[in-house]
Order: sequence, then C-alpha cells, then structure tokens
Amino acid sequence: MDEAIAIADEELLRLREKYKDDPDAIITWEEAWEEGRVYLQDIDRLRNALKNMMTAALHHMFEQQLCELWSDLTYETTKDRETAPTLREVVATFRDYGLNCESFETWGTLEELRLVANVVKHGKGRASRELTAHNQKLFPVDWSFKPFIGRPLEGYGFVVWQWEKYFEAVAEFWDEMAEAFLNCADNGAS
Repeated sequence: MDEAIAIADEELLRLREKYKDDPDAIITWEEAWEEGRVYLQDIDRLRNALKNMMTAALHHMFEQQLCELWSDLTYETTKDRETAPTLREVVATFRDYGLNCESFETWGTLEELRLVANVVKHGKGRASRELTAHNQKLFPVDWSFKPFIGRPLEGYGFVVWQWEKYFEAVAEFWDEMAEAFLNCADNGAS
C-alpha cells in the first residue's frame, strides 16, 4: 500500500508540473491516486498468479517425490510419463506395504491441494466441480467461470488463498510417512 501511495504522490507531482502554466487546471490527489490503484491491481494480480503457480508446482513436486519413493520401494523405474504410475497406483502400492497414506492427518489437505492444482491448471470443468464438492468455501459466493484473455496463470478467476496450509501439509506428510515407515519396521512389515 505504501508503494501505491508513493506512486500516487509521484503522479500528483508530475501532473502539477505538467499543468503548472495552466491557470484553469485543477489537479486533485484523487486523480493521481488512479495510478496507485492501477499499480495495486497489477501487484495483486501478479501475487495471485504466483500463488497459483506455486500451488500447481507444489502438487507436482509432491507427486514426483511420491513416485520416487514408490520407485525406491518397488525397485521399478519409469522413463517417461506414460509408464509412470498414477497417484492412486502409488498410494495403493504403499498400502500393500502397510503404509496407508490416506489415513494420515494431512491426506485430506493434500487431496484438496491436488484438486486446487487441477483447477489452477485447467479452470472450469471436472476439476472445479470436484473441488466445489470437496470444499465450497474455497470459491467466492458466486463463482462463475470467466476466462481472462491474455492473462494466463490467474487460474481463470480462481485464486489460491491458503497456499501456506498446503506447503505445511506436504512437509507434515513426510513426517507422517517417516513415522509410518518406523512403525512398519517395528512391526516386522517388509
């Protein structure tokens, strides 16, 4: 906000200088504030786009880490996306090893992260319907799909508000996974 005020103040000085010889010119701070308001809108859009990108990237990274662990457990490797297991297949394999990820406290938040990342990437469609069914509170009261032409990464009007929650859930998931591994080892599971 301070930056927007500084921009508005600079604009006021610029306008006063520009019209200093015009006795009929009336320059108000409100006119200059428009520059600051536009700046705030641009920064807000950029911040929202970055949150959305980081959320999609966080989910992608989480999936990659799970697949890497799956590869370590199964001694299988994948060379491309076509041969990589799906998240459901990875979770099922972990369950076969006695690691029930879906019972972890963080799993609900990570499932929400998956849905949010899909809405960010794909916009309105199946992803947004699934996310709405999962948690209606994530959407404004009247969320309607209005794509922004020329404004990629804004999530088609959807903004991730709880990025920090998802980041913490990923970190806590790995703590839960480590504990589950130790429990499996203590119980003699292979």
